[in-house]
Amino acid sequence: MATKEDMMNRAKYEYEKWRENSGDYQSRFCFELVELEDRITRLDNMLQNKPLPHNLDRDKNRRDLLFIQLQIMRAYRDVMRARYENDQL
Repeated sequence: MATKEDMMNRAKYEYEKWRENSGDYQSRFCFELVELEDRITRLDNMLQNKPLPHNLDRDKNRRDLLFIQLQIMRAYRDVMRARYENDQL
């Protein structure tokens, strides 16, 4: 199995390849907003699921961190939506 560092290095490499051909900043902004919406929906659905997956029902610290992550993602989405609505891409 790959180490965390291997996975992060691969992600950085793939991101750099994608960024070179991803178009202008506005297109990347819209792509990020769409992806963020999807991630929020999937994380929210996972946390609302009963019983929680991956033993989250027994790991309060992990569950709490995921709820904090979800709140931060929603706040970031709100900023991005405001920029989008005000044509500040």
